[in-house]
Formats: sequence, structure tokens, C-alpha cells
Amino acid sequence: MSLFDNPVDMAAAPEIEIVEKAKAIFPSWVVILDDALKSLDNKLTKEYIRTNFCDAVLQVEKKAYETFSDYESKAFPELVVLWYEAHSARIDEQYEKGILSSLQTDKSLGDALKAVVRNVMHESYPTIQKFQISVSQMRKKRAGETFQEIILRLLQRIDVPCQKAKGVMEAELGHTDIVAPDLQTAIATPDKAIFIACQRTLAERWWSSTAISRGGRRGYIVTIDKRLSNDKARRLNTHNLVAYIRDDVKAHPDLSSMAWIRNLSDLPSDLKLT
Repeated sequence: MSLFDNPVDMAAAPEIEIVEKAKAIFPSWVVILDDALKSLDNKLTKEYIRTNFCDAVLQVEKKAYETFSDYESKAFPELVVLWYEAHSARIDEQYEKGILSSLQTDKSLGDALKAVVRNVMHESYPTIQKFQISVSQMRKKRAGETFQEIILRLLQRIDVPCQKAKGVMEAELGHTDIVAPDLQTAIATPDKAIFIACQRTLAERWWSSTAISRGGRRGYIVTIDKRLSNDKARRLNTHNLVAYIRDDVKAHPDLSSMAWIRNLSDLPSDLKLT
């Protein structure tokens, strides 16, 4: 009979509770963004942001991502500890059986302990997998929220009038994230406003943002995607959307002549001009 004929019943283990407790180490995405902006405060002068808007966005986004990753590396050991605490009695029992087996048989202590470790890893894997999936989903959701806020805050830092569309207002304005100069103008005289959708990558559901340009409204999509195909660029044009993309991506020969595809660094000056 194997030492492990009675494995841990993971169905009865508080997996979700363990995962959520481990994730509690993460502060809110707003706190992480605040820290990122603060750490770059000396570099992100008004003049630098005005002339290097794309680079400023990328630097803040990178810093926020690095901070999130740091918390992730701290949360995983916490997950392991929490899982052990929930199953310590069973693990200790396996450990004691392993020692006893090595004393009563020709099985080495090392082999017996390896069997315990192997079983622990096998039994803890479902919890680890749930943690990884949950953190991955949180990372993606936060990345989108953070990107929108980075664009908003950097524009406001250089005195470009704009506001964030929230809740019902966001849906009413066609999935708009930011409006310039303000919500009142966007609602009362939409022809005098600009409707901006912030999509970190265009692999996301960018087509849901096509509504921002309906009724003759001026719709902008802002992205830091590392590539933009010729086909997708032309589809943006068919929806009367202007896209502000990374400066290095705009430099591609296929995109350089497309007037509706613009350098992200030009966004602040274009908004002020309009």
C-alpha cells in the first residue's frame, strides 16, 4: 500500500479563500500608478511630457507594470504558506510516515521525503493554477484601467483640458474613455468635443469603440500596441477614427503616409489645436 493512498481532498480545501488572501498583498491599481508617477516625477516635467508624450506614457506604463510584478513575486510565496497552513496536518502525517517507512524498509529517507514533496506539489497545483489565472486576469484588467488613467493624468499635467467618462456616461458616449475639453461640451455640443477611446492593444475589442465617431463626432483611439497592420489601419479609417499610436510604429513605411494614423507624441498639441 502506498503512503499516499489517501491524498488531500482538494475539493474540500478552501482554494478560493487561499487565493484571495494571497492576492490581498496587491494594493489597488491607483496606488501602483500613483507610486509610478511619483518615482518618475523629476523626469516628467511639463516640457518633457509636451515634447515626448509617447515616451512619457511608455515609461509610466512600464514602471507600473514592474511594480505589479514585484507584488506578484511577493504574493506567490504567501500563497504557498497559506496553502501549507491549510494542509499542514496532512503534510506532517505524510512526513512522519515517510520517516517511519525509511526506518522499517530498505527505502532511503531521501526517497521517502522526495515522495512527500512530489505529492505536496501535485496536490497544491490546482490552487497554484487558480492563483496564476486569477492574477493574469487581474493584470489584464488593471493594465487597461491604468493605461486610460495614464493618458488622462499626463494630459492634465500639461494643462490639456479633458475629463474621464464614467459609468453610464461612458456607455452613452459610445464606450468613450476620455472627452476633451469636458463632459458638458461632449453632451451639449458634441461637434465641438473629441471622444477618445484608450486601448492598450488593438488585439482587444477595438471595434467596440467605433461608436465614438458616430453622428459626425470626432473619435480618437489611443494605443501603445507594438504593431498595427495595414488592413487594420484602413478599417479604422472606414469608421472615421483617428488613431494615435507609438511613434516607432508610426514610422513604418506602410503607415507613414496615412494621415489618420498619427504619432502618439502629437496627441497633446492636436487636442489643444482643436
